[in-house]
Amino acid sequence: MTMSDMEKCKIYKEIQSSVKSLLDKGTSVDRNVYESQLISLKTDLAAKNENVRKAALEFLNFLLTLYVGDIQSHILKVLLDSSVNRLVQNCVLKSIKKNVIDAILEDKFDFTEMLLPWKNQNVNKLTNIIEEVCLNDLSREKCKEFFIGKVITAMMDLSTDNEIRNILTDMAFMLSTIVPISDLSPVELEMFLKDVNTKYVKNIGDLRDQNYSNWHNLWIFLVRFCDKNIHHSMELTNKLLRVVEYAFRNSSIQQRLKGYDCWK
Repeated sequence: MTMSDMEKCKIYKEIQSSVKSLLDKGTSVDRNVYESQLISLKTDLAAKNENVRKAALEFLNFLLTLYVGDIQSHILKVLLDSSVNRLVQNCVLKSIKKNVIDAILEDKFDFTEMLLPWKNQNVNKLTNIIEEVCLNDLSREKCKEFFIGKVITAMMDLSTDNEIRNILTDMAFMLSTIVPISDLSPVELEMFLKDVNTKYVKNIGDLRDQNYSNWHNLWIFLVRFCDKNIHHSMELTNKLLRVVEYAFRNSSIQQRLKGYDCWK
């Protein structure tokens, strides 16, 4: 192991320790502290020396657990760029996958917080990771809890950022192919339909009135996911119909078009 390799490993550990110490004290981290290391990570994650690769990967994993300022967004922008070595990109995606699993299984991270850095990125990469995790790394029960309790709940919450809501909606459509509503127990189904009836439909109407551009996708998701269960409640059916009927009567052409999309 050459001196330069030893120094690289030492620098990664020292910076990680320094950043952690600053954050523990509530001190903000200078963007330059981690930004300069992203350039090194581009090469060191694919270095020939195993110790350098391990040190770089450990530092990357550390950075990916930080939700301070725009650190996450910058990491994704720099390290997932198409010009970056494919091996490096794979290292980043594997680290993100680990964080996704930790967020779902152990609640180590707030899931919606994890989505913030992806607002201006290729979110398909993250959606593919979540699909892989749900198919191969989670039990059916845990995947169901994640889908119903985290994804749908946050997607339908009025306080959720609309760009995050868009990401969650894409995930919800994908997850509905993995966890159909028939997987819910009678008690779970009753609770879910109660939320749909008392909260979700109303919130879709509110989002429509707030000119959220994709309210119709939330409506379409609910109708498709609930399937025949909608027809078991005339009250729920009427509530869903009223959301679309109001859009049809709206003076806005865009709103009427979205109402039409719901019927297609």
